[in-house]
Amino acid sequence: GDFAQDPRWRVGDRDFINKPAGESTAWQECYKLVDKHDTTMCQVFKEEVDTLMVFAGLFSGVLTAFIIESYKWLMEEPDDLTADYLRQILAVLSNTTIPSVRPYSSRPSLPDNVVTLINGLWFCSLTLSLSSAFIGIVSKQWLREYLRDAGQSHRTNLAVRQVKYQGLTRWYVGAIIAMIPLLLQAALFLFLVGIVYLLWHIQPVVAAIISVLGIFIVSFFIATTILPAVQFILEQTGHLHLPTTCQFPYKSAQSWLFLRMSLLVLNFVAWVYHTVYKGFWYGEVFLAPFQTYPSWSQLDLDWTDRRDVHAAWDHKPTSVGLCLGFMELNFEHHLLRDWLWNCLWDMRDNAINAKYVLQCARGTHKTKANFPHPEHDTLAYRVLTFPHLNPRIVARATTELAAHALLPPSVEASVEHIIRMYNTLVHSGSEEVPPEIFDELRTTLQDTRLQLFHVAQNILRRSQHTEETFTPALDLIITIVTHLSHGEVKDAYAFSARELSLDISTDIIDWLERYPNPSSNWENYKSRVVWSAHMVVLLARRLASFKQVDTAFATSWHPRLPSIYAFAKFVNDKTRLIPADTLPTWKPEKSSMEEFAKVKVALEVACGAAGSESDGESARDSKITPPRPPIPRRRRVPSVASMKESRKVSFRGAQSTRRS
Repeated sequence: GDFAQDPRWRVGDRDFINKPAGESTAWQECYKLVDKHDTTMCQVFKEEVDTLMVFAGLFSGVLTAFIIESYKWLMEEPDDLTADYLRQILAVLSNTTIPSVRPYSSRPSLPDNVVTLINGLWFCSLTLSLSSAFIGIVSKQWLREYLRDAGQSHRTNLAVRQVKYQGLTRWYVGAIIAMIPLLLQAALFLFLVGIVYLLWHIQPVVAAIISVLGIFIVSFFIATTILPAVQFILEQTGHLHLPTTCQFPYKSAQSWLFLRMSLLVLNFVAWVYHTVYKGFWYGEVFLAPFQTYPSWSQLDLDWTDRRDVHAAWDHKPTSVGLCLGFMELNFEHHLLRDWLWNCLWDMRDNAINAKYVLQCARGTHKTKANFPHPEHDTLAYRVLTFPHLNPRIVARATTELAAHALLPPSVEASVEHIIRMYNTLVHSGSEEVPPEIFDELRTTLQDTRLQLFHVAQNILRRSQHTEETFTPALDLIITIVTHLSHGEVKDAYAFSARELSLDISTDIIDWLERYPNPSSNWENYKSRVVWSAHMVVLLARRLASFKQVDTAFATSWHPRLPSIYAFAKFVNDKTRLIPADTLPTWKPEKSSMEEFAKVKVALEVACGAAGSESDGESARDSKITPPRPPIPRRRRVPSVASMKESRKVSFRGAQSTRRS
């Protein structure tokens, strides 16, 4: 009983609390993967069989036309026998001897052994052609039954599939299908041999021409059959440089058979030599010098692995890096760069691949990339040549800088790349950081802040008049304005052509003015006014650089003070319209109308709206008149219309600055 109530997790418990995602679809997804593999495999087999059956049908039709005439040469035709009798009667009536009359026959004047050989070749060719078509029909029946669904659960279907797959591979269905083209090729060669043999006995000139063409065809067949084996043997013996060698694509059933036979013969010769000269005397264990493979696919995998090892030694891109560069050069998709970035991040220890992909993105596919270029890649060049950079992270830093160059500067990944570079250099103990990092961050953040400002604008312009459902969007605007304000104050306007956080005030005024008939729903309207008052407080803090508002305004002047004061005065006027006993539907956190009132007074004093008198008077009975402090000049508080107009002008100026 104590064990059953023990809450600790144990082996054998029925429940597993932290299960990975996909519990309900695991069997289904596994079945989909296996079904996709099987469907692709059978589809390849079917397409090959269909193509071969079409060729077998056409070839059999052509061959049959020749056999219809040639098989007559093997038997005595009735017409020939009748002609022979008439020949004898004519000889008797004309009192001549029989041999003096020339016998007539429709068969060509060929020796019997030649006729027999030609017909034997052609009949064998027809038999092989029809046999290949028959094997193709039967193999398609096998594949259809292999793909037939058992109609059970995914788990049961997987079990049944595995039984079928083991039978398919164990009893050489793939080898049987691969034998079909061999049969057709043998049939074609037998037919050509019969044609050439016949022509040499009938018309030698024509036979010579056909023989030359046949020699070219046979040479092509032999070359494509033996070249993959020769290349593989040369590579295994160290006579080829894999990064600069392209693999022969002549992979067929006959070339695979020749390769297997060649490797068996070479390994057997090596075994005999080892047994006679080393094993017998020294007792050494024999190791086959040439590795054998069960299929072309396994050979390709091993070839790729060895090629990538040699490419790493030569500082060249690997096979997958070349493939990514090929995609960049030839494909177009709006998410392609994102996919390439993720692939490069997965291979971030291989900087050569990242440099090659970037080279392809710039329009060239040279395997020796010139990244970083001192003029075109100033940031990467300064970071990678930085004296305090840890040598152990140079490869990853190169990959990140190349991946950063693939992305637009305003995306989050690009910003993170720069921040990671900055933190890495600071962590290395250097007191100096390349200024290009700061320039890149400023450019990136400028675009990001402008996009955030547009988001806030869009929220206010699309705002509905139900504050209960719109509060998350208004909270987002508060977050955006706070972020923009802190960024502008910290950067001291070094790169900002516009003070975006302060520009939002005009949009908020328009937003308040669009509210239809506030008296019909004072609660929602007061929520909107309270939120606007909170925004006044935030913008006032922004003007004061997040210092004490009244102290900051008394000691410094900001050209945007009058517009923010006009915003505060506008909100205050709207507040007076609301009945005193109205409760807002919603209000932002940490908002206070008392704080709004204090901020409004500080803005009013700073703008000189209440006026001030000079307290410096001439001292009576004084011979020297003390200097009077300057009287603060009254500054005109702008109207809402003038604020909108000035904002439009500043926005056009910012756009022209960005274009330049």
